Amino acid sequence: MMKNLVFIETYSRHGSGIIFPCKGKDRNSYIVITNYHVVRDLKESVSDIKDYVNLEIYDNQGRSIEKEYIKNIEIAYGEVFDNENDIAALLVVLDEAINIEFEEYVSFENVEDTQVFTEGYPQILNDCDINRRLCLEGKRESTFPEMDKLGIYKLTDSIHWYKEFTDKDLLDGLSGGPVYMQRQGVRYLIGINQSLCNVGDGNNPFKIIYFIQIRQVFEWLRNQGIILFEYNSGKIQIEWIFHGDKAEEARDINILMLGGSGAGKSSFIKELMLHGKEVNASGDGQTTRMDINYELMDYCEKPMVDVKILTKDKFSKKMMKQTHLNVIQYIFIDLFDLPHIDLTMNMLGYVKMLLPKLEFLSAALKETKSIERINKVLADMKDIICKDDEVEQKEIELLYDDMLRTLAMISKEEKITEQQLSAILRTEDFEKYREQIKESCAVGQISLHDYIGAVIKGEFTSEVGELPNKTNVFDVINVCSGFFDIREFYYLNSTFETDTSQLFSEFSDSIKTIFNFYKENSDEDEIENKTLKNYYEKLYENIVSAIGEYHGIDFVAQHYNWKINLEDMGKSEKVFLELCLKVVKGKSLSGIVEKIKIEDSISNNYAYILKQRGLRKICFIDTCGLDHIERGLGIKKHLNQMFTEYSDNKVMFDAIFYIKKLDAGRPTELQRILPLLYNACPGKPLFCIFTGADIFYVGREDILIEREWSRHNYELCKKLDDNIFPKSVSYFYEDESIVEQMPCSKEWKKIIYHVITENLIPFVADTRIRNKPEYIISNRRYLKKLFEAILLDEWNIGYFDIGQINELMKDTKFSNALKEDISRMFEKASLFDWNRKHHMTVNANVTRLLGKNSENSAGYNGVSEDRWDCLLKVGYQEVFLMGNSKTINLLCENQIGKSIWESMFAKLKNDIIAVDMRYKSVEKEDDKTEFRKSFEKMYDKESGHKYNPFSDDDKELKLDNQAKKRAYLADVCDFTKGIKRGEIINPFVEIFKNEINDYIKDQNKKRMELLLQYRSDFKEKIYDVIDEIKYVVGEGNEPWIINMIQEVIELRKKS
Repeated sequence: MMKNLVFIETYSRHGSGIIFPCKGKDRNSYIVITNYHVVRDLKESVSDIKDYVNLEIYDNQGRSIEKEYIKNIEIAYGEVFDNENDIAALLVVLDEAINIEFEEYVSFENVEDTQVFTEGYPQILNDCDINRRLCLEGKRESTFPEMDKLGIYKLTDSIHWYKEFTDKDLLDGLSGGPVYMQRQGVRYLIGINQSLCNVGDGNNPFKIIYFIQIRQVFEWLRNQGIILFEYNSGKIQIEWIFHGDKAEEARDINILMLGGSGAGKSSFIKELMLHGKEVNASGDGQTTRMDINYELMDYCEKPMVDVKILTKDKFSKKMMKQTHLNVIQYIFIDLFDLPHIDLTMNMLGYVKMLLPKLEFLSAALKETKSIERINKVLADMKDIICKDDEVEQKEIELLYDDMLRTLAMISKEEKITEQQLSAILRTEDFEKYREQIKESCAVGQISLHDYIGAVIKGEFTSEVGELPNKTNVFDVINVCSGFFDIREFYYLNSTFETDTSQLFSEFSDSIKTIFNFYKENSDEDEIENKTLKNYYEKLYENIVSAIGEYHGIDFVAQHYNWKINLEDMGKSEKVFLELCLKVVKGKSLSGIVEKIKIEDSISNNYAYILKQRGLRKICFIDTCGLDHIERGLGIKKHLNQMFTEYSDNKVMFDAIFYIKKLDAGRPTELQRILPLLYNACPGKPLFCIFTGADIFYVGREDILIEREWSRHNYELCKKLDDNIFPKSVSYFYEDESIVEQMPCSKEWKKIIYHVITENLIPFVADTRIRNKPEYIISNRRYLKKLFEAILLDEWNIGYFDIGQINELMKDTKFSNALKEDISRMFEKASLFDWNRKHHMTVNANVTRLLGKNSENSAGYNGVSEDRWDCLLKVGYQEVFLMGNSKTINLLCENQIGKSIWESMFAKLKNDIIAVDMRYKSVEKEDDKTEFRKSFEKMYDKESGHKYNPFSDDDKELKLDNQAKKRAYLADVCDFTKGIKRGEIINPFVEIFKNEINDYIKDQNKKRMELLLQYRSDFKEKIYDVIDEIKYVVGEGNEPWIINMIQEVIELRKKS
């Protein structure tokens, strides 16, 4: 007979239930599971219902537990509307002296044609003196179609011991009772009774009983926000969360997901989602084109997806930006007949090719008015070629625009035809010219300069007539590889392709002669191609209209948003969401999506263990693949901008997950990205997660459980079997070079390397499909390890001796070291020379600093990050986090370990460089941080600055040419002028000291809290000491207890 059977009785109903141990708000808590119809008289709103229900529970000795030992009973049942949801749960708190034994095993298998047993308390036996419990045997019956929530079994026992009772009389009271099977002498609970197949007069000639499968019971209670549970190899652990207070120690953490396309970022997140199967964001053809925000909670009452599409204006601007290089490439290839260069792979290709041609053209036109413009462009070309990999895409695009405007100006002002320009730029025409005059002149004496002069004078004419289009002009403006392709929208209706072609034909002449646009605007600093803008606006209208017709969604009426509960999605909604997330067989809507936010509960497989780690909510930001980001160090630019953007929106990341496919490749990409991440976001730990572990360990799934990934196990295993650890993981353990390029101390590099290698994570996604318990067990183990590493802050280790540090901070040596570092920080942050900046960048900064831009931004983040908070963070990084800080060196002399101080200053960067430094103006004086107030004083009359960007007088400045603008910026962006005086730098020193002091106190407190939470042995020892002291000084004397502990510490120091 089952030990955890419970009799339940209310004033009008009775039935059975099953009791399990449960983690609750109080110690010695238990959960009783039964049918809703058994306890429907009881109200969820009543906090303690023990006076309204009678529970008969038995302890380890088989004795009924008296009501006085039942301290509290709560009830929860959610929204019950059919038989499969006829479920309720009671939280029962017993006196701590009570112990109960339990059946240990449950089974989530959908077993059929199996012998089963049931037990319960029929009402007719209530007054029986011998045995009130009824135990019956039956056989699990198969159903068609197969049911995954309900099941049926047929009684094989004869139940007609009492002829005067009907089947209904005899079985009434078994509701909520257990249905179990036996395997090798072990009972496995498979469900709870729900109802009797009642026929006619109450007899049941078929002896059929319906039951709710135990998996459905637990999942239903979880979906209603009543419990969390973990099912593992037949054992169940439960936590009651219904109406639970949010624990103070519970944490919300933000995780940034990085990795290449197809690495498995989306698959990893889906595996952690309760409704992951509804969100098809991964698989073949996946190209994440926008950041997707996933918020996963221990319980999400309304799991939602929110898709926001681009507005017409944002779409046209985005398309003009994304196809800009396409247009430039088209002009060079089709108009000037230059060799094909893929600018996405070699952005400087045409710069390097055309530099010598333009130098000779400059020499040929040295007496003309175009020469100044040509020489400026030539200087910029040489400058960018020297930078090479450090140059950003936007800067290159601006240079190409300048080159084309200059060529257009030469064509217009020097009366050089486009055909002549084409001949000048084409090397093959130069060779034809050499061949043409070789009889009258030695070929070696014919220079490119001579050739250009001959072309300008009309002495040589290319025989090439009107060139056929080498590039598909339609694709030039309608396709941006990896981000947008108009053909992905053709499925929307049968005429969409024709309509798009018709629209293109209306603009095609202007697009084919787009070089004329540069001619018409050769004197303009900032230009917008209105033809392209109008095209994209009309294209947008066509797309949105077609989406409305095909998918039935009026985005304009819905303010460009589509929101739906994940549980309410039908087939058409799932298809629509999938198309918003990725490309499916050439179809997609992702090119028009701005962002997606998904809220859901954490999967039943992982919610329990993550809640035990103290996590309430995890927010994942899934980014586009790093291989789709701009060339070379464009990744650096992308990361800096991304962290700046999230910081502006008050989103701070707790960790970075780098997702990598489990293959044989070396981790070279991680070696490249770690220094970039350190520059963009120092102090944030990075963890490497390998997806596809199921492929490597196929047929050897037990190894995932038996051999945990760690350096120690790796050293042991490689002597036995090289195939236990994948090669890509072996590279991490064998080679410390992945941290070699990080610009920090060797000591901190070792810590970072240790944290990364000790937390390498194998992961299996889509465990629902793969259906192997080993995968879930492995995932749980490593997720527990991973999130504990984050919560314990293993990247930033160590305690601080706050007394010693306070004494050091009083020393003038410490203040002087800080002064020197702060002065250097402002020097590194300064922008002294604006002459090499692009004129558009200059204009953008001036308008913002003069308050003539609606952004209220202190500087401009675009081609380069010139906003002042970003500049100051760069200066801070170079001084305090590159191993050159006088302050850190002084701290190291007094406490061992450089890494602990680098870690501290990395964490403090965003606290010291206050968020209000991003704004041009802060309205209320009280809203300004101390850093901001001190910074504004750097521009007072004694500062040496000619201009004060924080003064209203500067708003009236008239800077009507580039020279004045550059001079203005050189003055206000020289932060060294104001910092030199003692009355200015001293407040900054105090700001640093206060932040250091607050950080150390907070860090020590957090470390103690984490030790108490995760080190049970440490916690027990501390509590034992406190209990001993309490015994001496008495309960309630907290000040005495604290004094006693302090006395013990002092005595220990003396001894």
